[in-house]
Amino acid sequence: MSFGALLRHLRVQRGWTQLYVAQKAGITVNAVSNLEREVAQLPNADTVERLAKVFDMAPEELDSRWLGERVVAEARSLAQRQAINQLLALDETGMKWMLDQLAKAPKPARKPRRRR
Repeated sequence: MSFGALLRHLRVQRGWTQLYVAQKAGITVNAVSNLEREVAQLPNADTVERLAKVFDMAPEELDSRWLGERVVAEARSLAQRQAINQLLALDETGMKWMLDQLAKAPKPARKPRRRR
């Protein structure tokens, strides 16, 4: 799912208007509209962080570019790379099952994120 499609999906799912998202993120309504319609280029790091905060998500959940950078930065061990590879091989049903299992597992302490 593209960034714009995901942004629209999350907004509509919550019953929010573009104006509401824009005000909460501190960006313009035109910016939200352009991102959703994929008229604008992908957002900069600050906009991704602001939007992620509005939706109570990590930036890498909203923008796959961040996820790629995080994998490169943190998947140092063979086990981590193998786990990521296995996850990417799952179909949608398997991925949902895995997410349910991970939600039940104790959460490790998160490392502070580096700003780009």
